[in-house]
Amino acid sequence: MATEREIQKEMYSPDKSLKFIAYESDGNVILKIYTEENKLTGTIITGIPMFQTRSVSWYKDNKILLKSTDVDLLITEKDNKWVPVPVGTVFSPDGKMIAVITWSRGDKKVDLTIGKPDELFSLRRAFDVLYRIPTNIELDELIDVLSWDKDDLIELRVKDKKYYWQKQKDNTWKQAF
Repeated sequence: MATEREIQKEMYSPDKSLKFIAYESDGNVILKIYTEENKLTGTIITGIPMFQTRSVSWYKDNKILLKSTDVDLLITEKDNKWVPVPVGTVFSPDGKMIAVITWSRGDKKVDLTIGKPDELFSLRRAFDVLYRIPTNIELDELIDVLSWDKDDLIELRVKDKKYYWQKQKDNTWKQAF
C-alpha cells in the first residue's frame, strides 16, 4: 500500500464551502476534496507526476485548476462526482463525444478536434479523432472557453467574440453563424 505525503496544506474555495488538500503518492498528485463540515466528497488521482506539477488552486465556480508541465487539468463536480478534464476539453452532453482545442501550429491559432474518448481518458487523455478542424482563431488561454450544448452546438469563447460549430445531418461538423 502506497503512503501519502501531504504536499499542499488545505486550500478553501472562494465561497468557503469546500476545501482540498493535495497529496503525493507513488510520485503522482492526488487531491482530496472536503465539504465545510470536513466530509470527504471526492478523491482524484490526477495521473500527473509530482515533478511535473507547477500549481494547484481554486478556479472560478468551485473548480480546481492543476497546472503542470505536461497538461493542465480543470477538476469540476458533475453529477456529485469530481471529474478531472484537461484544459481546452469539453464532453458532449451524453458523454460519448469530446471536443478539444489545441495550439498545434506553434502560434496562438487553435485547432478544434472532435472524437470519442476511451475508458481511461481522464488519465491518458486518449481518444479516437473523428474530425480535426484547423482555424485562424487566436487564443491566449485554453481554460474554460469551450462548451457543448444539447443541440450538438460547440461554442468557443474568445474575449468578446463567440465561434460556433454545428453537427450536420451527415455527422460532419461545420462552422456556424
